[in-house]
Amino acid sequence: MLLNIKQSIERPVINKQNKSEIDFIVKNVAPFLDSIFNTKVYIEWEKASATNTTSEGCNIRTDFLLYDTYQELGCGEVKVGNVCAKLLDEDRARLGEMLKKQLHDRIFHAKTQNEFKTFGFFIYNSTIEIYTCEFTNNKEYVFVLLRLITLPTLKTSYTAMEEALEIMMSFKEMIIASKHDERLSEVPYIYHNYISFLKPTVSMVEMSQHDS
Repeated sequence: MLLNIKQSIERPVINKQNKSEIDFIVKNVAPFLDSIFNTKVYIEWEKASATNTTSEGCNIRTDFLLYDTYQELGCGEVKVGNVCAKLLDEDRARLGEMLKKQLHDRIFHAKTQNEFKTFGFFIYNSTIEIYTCEFTNNKEYVFVLLRLITLPTLKTSYTAMEEALEIMMSFKEMIIASKHDERLSEVPYIYHNYISFLKPTVSMVEMSQHDS
């Protein structure tokens, strides 16, 4: 399966670390995720997020976006090599911020509270961390680690393929269940009931692992 990584004149010069990450994505990450997110929920690589911008108004690029025909549903980051724990935690926090901004966009277009969720991946070497970012009934943001699974496309991890596919398909169903329902086109938007509770930063909770 080929990965279509879009080229951009705005892309920085590719250093050795960036090249290693791109090679890792092409060979190990993209074939796995592309095989899952190809109907109802889709994946696009190195695409700038329409919901995440810099202070200068430029769209922020992430390793991949999850989306449907209506809106962005989540995103993901991929890291490879020897990276210190502090930098990994900073990248996880960045993922949480991006998911929060996507969440705000979903809230502004929501017809039901069921849509108050976004979904993320943090992939580091052979580990896939699966996250949700949600605006709860208590008017709180929660950024929760749902599962840790093994990336099953490496020579040392292929035996984990069945379990990984089962968990990923379950996660995909969770995303689908949160999608905008086109049958509610005549129902009014509900964001005005929640806009006063929206905050510019994510309120982080202790990340705990849950069985799906």
